[in-house]
Amino acid sequence: MFPGHDWSKCMSIMKPLSLSRDIVLKLRLVFMTGTKHDPALYMRSNMSLLVLTDLLVFLQVNGHFAATPFYLNNGTVQVYESGFSVIVSTVFGLEVSYDTNHYVRISVPHTYQNATCGLCGNFNGIRQDDFRTRQGEVVSSDVDFANSWQATGDDEPGCEAPCGGLACAACTDDQTALYSNTDHCGILQNSSGPFAACHQQLPPQSFVESCVFDLCVGEGYQPILCQALNVYASQCQQNGVQLPSWRRQGFCEIPCPANSHFEPQGAGCPATCVNPNSTQNCPLPAQESCICNSGFILSAGVCVPHSECGCSFEGRYYRSGETVILDEDCGRRCSCSHGSMTCHSHERSCRPNSYASCWIRGPGSYHTFDGLTYQYPGACRLTLAKVMGLSGHPHFVVTAEKEPRGQQGFARLLKFEAEGTHVSIEMSSSSRIQVREWNNFERTDSKIWPHFVRVTAPGIYNGSLGGLCGNYNGHPHDDFRTPNGILVNSSQVFGDSWRDGSLAAHCVESVNNNSTTNYNSSEYCGILGSPHGPFVPCWATVDPQQHVDTCLEIIRTSRDPASALCEVLRDYALMCQQNGVSLGQWRNATDCGKYFFLFHYQLCGTTCPSACPSLSFPFTCDTVCQEGCQCNDGFVLNGNQCVPPTACGCYHQGRYLQGGEQFLDGEECQSLCNCDGTTGVVHCIPNSCGPEESCRVVEGEYGCHPNRHGTCSASGDPHYLTFDGKAYDFQGTCHYVLATLCNDTHGLNQFSVEAKNEPWNGLPVSVTAEVYVNVWGYQVQISRERRHMVQTCGLCGNFNGNQNDDFQTPSGMTVSTPDEFGTSWKVAGNYTCSDGCGSSCPQCSNELLARAQCEVIQAADGPFSFCYEQVDPAPYFNDCVFDVCVSGNEGQDLLCRAIQAYVSACQSANVRIYPWRQNTTCSKPTAQIITK
Repeated sequence: MFPGHDWSKCMSIMKPLSLSRDIVLKLRLVFMTGTKHDPALYMRSNMSLLVLTDLLVFLQVNGHFAATPFYLNNGTVQVYESGFSVIVSTVFGLEVSYDTNHYVRISVPHTYQNATCGLCGNFNGIRQDDFRTRQGEVVSSDVDFANSWQATGDDEPGCEAPCGGLACAACTDDQTALYSNTDHCGILQNSSGPFAACHQQLPPQSFVESCVFDLCVGEGYQPILCQALNVYASQCQQNGVQLPSWRRQGFCEIPCPANSHFEPQGAGCPATCVNPNSTQNCPLPAQESCICNSGFILSAGVCVPHSECGCSFEGRYYRSGETVILDEDCGRRCSCSHGSMTCHSHERSCRPNSYASCWIRGPGSYHTFDGLTYQYPGACRLTLAKVMGLSGHPHFVVTAEKEPRGQQGFARLLKFEAEGTHVSIEMSSSSRIQVREWNNFERTDSKIWPHFVRVTAPGIYNGSLGGLCGNYNGHPHDDFRTPNGILVNSSQVFGDSWRDGSLAAHCVESVNNNSTTNYNSSEYCGILGSPHGPFVPCWATVDPQQHVDTCLEIIRTSRDPASALCEVLRDYALMCQQNGVSLGQWRNATDCGKYFFLFHYQLCGTTCPSACPSLSFPFTCDTVCQEGCQCNDGFVLNGNQCVPPTACGCYHQGRYLQGGEQFLDGEECQSLCNCDGTTGVVHCIPNSCGPEESCRVVEGEYGCHPNRHGTCSASGDPHYLTFDGKAYDFQGTCHYVLATLCNDTHGLNQFSVEAKNEPWNGLPVSVTAEVYVNVWGYQVQISRERRHMVQTCGLCGNFNGNQNDDFQTPSGMTVSTPDEFGTSWKVAGNYTCSDGCGSSCPQCSNELLARAQCEVIQAADGPFSFCYEQVDPAPYFNDCVFDVCVSGNEGQDLLCRAIQAYVSACQSANVRIYPWRQNTTCSKPTAQIITK
């Protein structure tokens, strides 16, 4: 076991002295605050490198990821899973077990006695000389001893140990009494407790003392207690002692992944796709495990049906559906499918040789991949970068958007889409990130701070990109290319060409021209270009004048100029650091030197900070340092806040949850789950959606949402749009059934909606003149409205989700023509009408003028652009063009009715509509309602 308590977060080593085999074990503690550990273990020999970390297991062999189990050097090194640990064993007796969370166990044969050194001691049977440093000196300080074994190359800032032994924390008498009772650590030495069977084989006293100490440091955090109990239980099982179940619901319970269940004495050699019979003659003792359910088997650590086992190929195992690039020259691309591996030649290199970044600062300053800087005022949706044409590389698109929130204001969003991945980041002080359908994708980074976006793309996209970030071909003079590939010379024209569905008048930031403050002075933006300011060392690398202009633009549109100034100066400092220029303590020369509770400012801090265990970084942090806020000692990042590790939440199925967070899970929302912040465990109970709800995603939120209403409309010359979305025209001038309940067998309330059409201006076409709603014995007559929703029959169709059977007559027969369908639903009565114009309906010979008048419905910068994703404008635009055209372009009333029809559809979809009548000749509508 590791001697003493060392709270370093560095990389330490345990290695033998004079052996024929060069074996080095490294333990990296990403953070260790005395409460939660997040270690990664490296095992290095002359053949391999193994990396394990966090709740998910990442294994590498000579830099290549591998799935368990696998064998190296003709089986002399074996890597496999047993219980909750990954084990590495060798033919010469070395065995390393790591549970990827907090417990590492190293076993060496007796032949290594007096031959090892490192944090595990020298294995000579004498405890008093275990604190021997790398220089051979025996010391008394655990900190000095541990620091001497810090691995070479471990130069992470802030890596030194802040304390050691009892100096890290001290238990009060009350704490010692509390944590020593049988509800806590005392359960280990309770003679009638679940661990009593192991007392003779493994005395528990030292485990109890360590447990009590850890709980004092962790303020009683239950997962720490569970870890301590688990260490003792694991060692008991390793010594052949089988314990009764000591876990229970709410206390140290272990949630198992899908298709598996917990067993306190599971097989030490679980069946795998590689070795289905591994449970037979297993030399390992039974131990706590998540065991695959009947009919499932382990495939690279995941329980799958036997039919979905992967491929054993060239000494490695690959999951079914996995694609890998093989060989040193990346010459083969191989895919595994249900046990069969198929390989093809692969020409491109595995890793890009270069990258380029595009910067967007403030509301309208752009710096392209090729280095061109320009200004564009912005809009509601802009394409920053996207793959153009038929590129052989994965396609992606990055957009900056503003979306209406409520009836006032906008939310700023950065959206990324690639290969089935959808990421949405809200640009605010508490950025929310939504990720949907995550798949593997070659590196393309989008980094976001307020006022500052950086998009980094690999060199494989050279010359194949488009958007406001340019074409990435190394030539800034041709960056102003539109989506059609046309080179323009105006940033305004260029920016407008990449604007999509935008409403510029509402999205461009308003400028405060009434301010008398000189923001160009050295007290504000001018400090960037001041020869006496702190930013002079970066001038040769990052042009300050461009940033002064951007700074002025940002501050003039900000409600808090002082905070905005600090953000702009920080952005400039970040760009300098990204280009290798250190500016020193620039905040001391400004009014931006603020410190905050629980975190502190560092000029050169790590970009991979200590975070709650489930959010920790599984790979080496190789990015350059940058200035910013770092959590104080004893605190870790939880989202965007610094919290004690005891305040971390839960990790559930690849997703991190805050303590107390509740969510619905399962394809049908069949589980209501809650993150217990005390135990770090997610608890789920059965759930079902309500009778009028369905499980789906609405505005990025997954859960039970009200069922969609079906909407049918009849507008203009009447153009009908059924509940199921089928559009058709029928010009009959009679009284028709729009919608009625087909039968009363479903317990639905009976109703009917009828419409009276009438000829329009003597033409062989008609318009809807009156609507009658019959419900509960009442009839409401409305002069000019048309919409309702239910499970129905009539001109609105049957509302069954299928457009192809909407033309059903009252007898249930399906007909093919709108005329035959419409006539069948004529309401009987003693009145004169026509059954439509049939083949003699008027045709429009020249649509140009009508299209111009109706363009407002689908204009990209029009007042309805925010509605396009919710309600397709195309059928409404086409109906408008037809109505206006057949009226001889004199049907102003028809034009306004057509526009109003789309407005109503958008408002029904809860989309904000901006004022539109002032730009048309349409006055406010009037309606007459008559009740009988």
